[in-house]
Amino acid sequence: MSLRAAIRAHRTHPHAARTRSEHATPEPKMRLPGSLSKVPSRIQRTDQVNDSKSSTLGKKPKQVCGRASTQVSDFPKTYINRISIDLSRHKNGMQIHWNQSTRKTRSLPSRFPISPGAGLCKLCCNEVATSQTQNSLCTPKGNSEINRYACQLSSPSWAKNTSYFELGDSRSGIAIHSGKNGHVPSFPASHGCVRTDNQGSAVAWDNSSARSIREKPAPTKVQVSGTWNGNRCYPSVTGKRRSRTKIERCKKVKRTGVLAPHLQPNQHWITMNDFRAGSGPDDLAGPA
Repeated sequence: MSLRAAIRAHRTHPHAARTRSEHATPEPKMRLPGSLSKVPSRIQRTDQVNDSKSSTLGKKPKQVCGRASTQVSDFPKTYINRISIDLSRHKNGMQIHWNQSTRKTRSLPSRFPISPGAGLCKLCCNEVATSQTQNSLCTPKGNSEINRYACQLSSPSWAKNTSYFELGDSRSGIAIHSGKNGHVPSFPASHGCVRTDNQGSAVAWDNSSARSIREKPAPTKVQVSGTWNGNRCYPSVTGKRRSRTKIERCKKVKRTGVLAPHLQPNQHWITMNDFRAGSGPDDLAGPA
């Protein structure tokens, strides 16, 4: 076809003058392999993938006494410098105080439930002098400090994360520890120790300071105060806990330092077995 004929044909039938290549089907667009061609948003940077894998795997938390540690990362620079125990409040009677506030300390609870010592039936644990007397089975009121630790008591073995706050020779074996299966009775139930839940005992154990372990920082102070209001008691060290009779309940007294409402100054304490250092009066306490 001459050039003039081609021009004439194009004017008469514009689409018929196309070449064979022009009528061919256009080539398909290139597709990316796999699911990436369908969902391009799934494409991730290599470092992002590695970061997600590392965060999933992660490092295992530090283990102590067969459990995950709650110790703050900069311990003992950050530590519990005081533990206050209010005998009047069983639901949140233990409060921890840090020497400084950090993101980690603010993420941990500061109050925990307690169950203190029930005491002997003939004694009133609300009296300071009575509570500080050996073999009274009361939680000693007053100021003391953490001096040593144990992962658990020898008996009962359910008492874990044991932090001792003994008052010298007058009250040995007194500690903060967990209750049976983490349960905390809503009344004084122990033989002198302070029972709390698993987390409370772990936080106190992991983040407090004891003189027997380090000179600095100073030992964690323990302050026990408040009005003791227990209606259960132990007739003896080996006796089963029972409710107090009306005559055995504490009476309000104006004078301080009274041994007990039913014990005269010339009366003797009930004879009980001597406790060796480290075992503690609560070793003889059965399940709460």
